[in-house]
Amino acid sequence: MGIQDMSVANQIQQLEAVQAATALQEKKTAAARQRRMVLAANRRLAKWAEWTDRAERGDTAFISSMTGAITGCGEGGSGGDVSGMPDDIYDTDRAVRGLAEKLQAVVRMEYFYTDLLQYQRAERLGVGRATYENRLREARQNVFYSLYAPGGKACGKVAGRVCVKTC
Repeated sequence: MGIQDMSVANQIQQLEAVQAATALQEKKTAAARQRRMVLAANRRLAKWAEWTDRAERGDTAFISSMTGAITGCGEGGSGGDVSGMPDDIYDTDRAVRGLAEKLQAVVRMEYFYTDLLQYQRAERLGVGRATYENRLREARQNVFYSLYAPGGKACGKVAGRVCVKTC
């Protein structure tokens, strides 16, 4: 039975079913995109925090090996930083520094105080857990878009991959 043989009411029902299925698929796609964004930002921020923490403690052996592993070149990226910070760490650092102060505080608490539970981190900042989670989500989104949005510094691979400098 072709569409011309259907009543108008049946055609409307069929069209509504297709529209509902399309809307559901778009919602699933948006959720998957959001998950990929969080994972990509999370990876970059975790790597940045490890680098920053070790650099602040003066762990030069780690910095040398990490630089070689990240760049694949055995030496640091230019990054504009005298410490030889790899470009992706430098870009992440710039993105974090560009956040509002309250978002920077949440990022630092989340990635530097990994021994604490999330509610404990929120308490240390003097905010509720929901506020902490909202700020963390906002910070990750801002970092992600500053790294991967058109005109951003990073290479633009959005599918959960971290850009790696090629030699």
